[in-house]
Amino acid sequence: MRWSSSSKEKILSKACNHPSMAVPGPLLNVRYWIAIGIVLGFAVGPREDVNFSLLMIVVLMIQMSVSMDGLEFSRKDFTENRKDIFIAFLCCFVLNTGVTILVGLPFINSHPEVWYGWALFASIPCAIAVVVCAIYMKGDVKLALLSVTAIYMISLALTPILSFVLIGNAVSPLEILKYIVLFIAVPFGLSFLIRKLHLKSEPKTISINAMMMLLVFLAIAANRDVFFNDPWLVLAVLGLATLRLVATTVIPWEWSKRAGSGRGRSVVYVSASAWKNTGLCITMAMVLLPGMQEAVLPSVVSLLAENVWFMVMTAKADRIWSEKRFPSPVQSQ
Repeated sequence: MRWSSSSKEKILSKACNHPSMAVPGPLLNVRYWIAIGIVLGFAVGPREDVNFSLLMIVVLMIQMSVSMDGLEFSRKDFTENRKDIFIAFLCCFVLNTGVTILVGLPFINSHPEVWYGWALFASIPCAIAVVVCAIYMKGDVKLALLSVTAIYMISLALTPILSFVLIGNAVSPLEILKYIVLFIAVPFGLSFLIRKLHLKSEPKTISINAMMMLLVFLAIAANRDVFFNDPWLVLAVLGLATLRLVATTVIPWEWSKRAGSGRGRSVVYVSASAWKNTGLCITMAMVLLPGMQEAVLPSVVSLLAENVWFMVMTAKADRIWSEKRFPSPVQSQ
């Protein structure tokens, strides 16, 4: 991957709100943007004159295109890190998918629409923000970039297959493939055009944060009524979404600690396991399952839960991955 160590240090210092920055720290801190998006979403709510699905498609494509800007890899990078990339893949499409399916099983008969939402959620890849997690939590950023790239390429085929296995023809696998290509392959192509703009890290970070805020805002605003139609159902989904996050965080964290993986790799494994591309799932549920209002509930509720998870994990990262639990290579000798 053509990315110098000095570039990495600049990104890390900006992500951690280094005092030498000219741009105010909160603008570079995605947690503030997420919080604003949540508040605005509940405050505004649904509107008949707004096409939320179309807006989310546009915002998601822009966010992913900008996020992928400047990522260049060589075959050697993937070869040297193939074992760690494979573990991250297992965390995403085996551990996370498996746990997500298990927590969704209670709804198969009682709320089939909710089950469709869980099944679709289980089929999608991790969030590209796994890279953001690696930056904020002082993980292995290079491994995060390589892992996300590999996972997204595999998901072009795996997501339609998984969704077909789990929910059959409720959603056409070809339709899912179309939107997976739209949200993954197309942004990869657009990122090459964006690269010609030579965006600096600060404007780029603010743009990604703003798109994240818009995704959260649009997702909650479009589906605000779902939260109040059946509060007990929402609480049940929230409880299971929280259980999913706990399991997909603790299992890779504990395993990587026992395996002596080190903080850098452990952060990537945990992030790839816990954080799904919830914005992608919400958009696909709204577009592909338009007559099933409850189908969007798992991903919308998980969006809130995952953003709270992100805020907590970034705030407590040094304690979670302390030197005592994850000693550095030098200290471990």
